[in-house]
Amino acid sequence: MPGLLWAESIEVGTRQAPGFGRVQLIGTELFRGQDSTQDIRLVTNSYHGQSANELYLDFDQPLPLHLRDSAGNYQIEEPNYIFSPEARMGSGAALFNRIENRVVISAPEELWPGHGRLHDFSIEMWLRPVYFYRRNVIFRKYSLLDGKKIGLEIYIYRQQLHVSLWNLFTGPDNQLHSVTLVSPGQIGLNRWSHIALSYTATNGKLMLAVNGNEQDTQIAGDRQGVWTGAFHALDRTPIIIGESYSGLLDELRIARTDLSTHATHPNNQLQTSVYPALEVDYESMRGEQKAGMVISEVIHPEGRHGSRSGRIRYQSSQPTGT
Repeated sequence: MPGLLWAESIEVGTRQAPGFGRVQLIGTELFRGQDSTQDIRLVTNSYHGQSANELYLDFDQPLPLHLRDSAGNYQIEEPNYIFSPEARMGSGAALFNRIENRVVISAPEELWPGHGRLHDFSIEMWLRPVYFYRRNVIFRKYSLLDGKKIGLEIYIYRQQLHVSLWNLFTGPDNQLHSVTLVSPGQIGLNRWSHIALSYTATNGKLMLAVNGNEQDTQIAGDRQGVWTGAFHALDRTPIIIGESYSGLLDELRIARTDLSTHATHPNNQLQTSVYPALEVDYESMRGEQKAGMVISEVIHPEGRHGSRSGRIRYQSSQPTGT
């Protein structure tokens, strides 16, 4: 029956037979409880439509040829991947499992990274590797001009996430400097992981996070001051995604902001921004009424870490005993 519910979580089913076996959730996260139940926690998990977006690929288009930058800035030159319905969010993800699979994105000088001084930026995406090569390149943008590798690369090596910024920074002495960030933990197979790279230009802070937890932080600078970040002035190379990677990739975002604007818990877990009116779609419950709408702002309660609260309007007829 229709109802209005205030909740941090909603539990459907019994402990022996939880009812959220194949539920697709839009705008919420699905967690399995320790007692084998599952609950909905109201968290923001999409950056669609945010003004800071420089690039946003959701991979929801059933035909890769129809892949478009949702931010409306970049041109997709080569969308060579396999559409997969096993999405982390939305209706589709990109599967890379052939040697020719990759996504090539033109990078004109007026868009990130540009050819002047680097400003604040962040790169985020969801990954679910299915096989590890010795070196798995997920994202790259670099040139080989003047006999030097200059640019950025995100890759998995020995199951650890690495970010290398090759000769991307110049010190007061005009010497080029490279910075590498490494996640101490391993990226799991057949499991979704959210990865994020953040750069703050004013203090040179580079931060690598996995699943919202800060993994490594480096400062692009020394005692003489913060180094200046910039790609090569003649660099016309594209952004390349998934060139030597085997697995799923979803919700790729480049933003014109660093991640310092997000609230951070004492345990270094990043929190995403909140917004109202997120739809909840119970796809596996078709045939009854199975939809809900968050009708209030999704709020992070004071002093409660990891959960968020919101109002859900829902309508559903459930079996007796649920």
